[in-house]
Amino acid sequence: MTGKKEPTDDEIMEIMGLTVTSTHQLCERLRDLFAGVDYISRPRTLQSREDMQSEVRKVNRNNGWYDDDRSPLEGHMLIVSEVSEATEAFRSWGLEDMTGKVSLDKALPSPDGSTVVEKPEGLGSEYADILIRLLDQADRDGVDLRAEYQRKIRFNKLRGYKHGGKSI
Repeated sequence: MTGKKEPTDDEIMEIMGLTVTSTHQLCERLRDLFAGVDYISRPRTLQSREDMQSEVRKVNRNNGWYDDDRSPLEGHMLIVSEVSEATEAFRSWGLEDMTGKVSLDKALPSPDGSTVVEKPEGLGSEYADILIRLLDQADRDGVDLRAEYQRKIRFNKLRGYKHGGKSI
């Protein structure tokens, strides 16, 4: 790290001269700003698993989800419910991002009240919910997902082609 602080979303918008009143307007402005830019091949910075887990813990604590104890079985069923929601999203909309396209009336004001943040909808959003629930439950249960992933993928590499004789 160079010691420089990452700019906030508001600072970035100010630097870029963006004033927007909706997600749609923001997307239009960003498309204009990045027209012709090859942003697909640019390297992306991903949060580490530890950073994501820490962020999930903080958000969930702030939203009251740590006020009561929850058993691992309850946590597992919350993950299952998110998988069910992903299935329903796919059945309803396929792979399409439905944010702002379905009238579920779940938009929230931004912290400063200047814009409305629409509730993400669609398969990708449900996959994110599954990941959030998984990170939360693993954290609660003291499971090191990185170590478990490495252990399991190492084993899976040794398994045979379509091992187990199961079909989908």
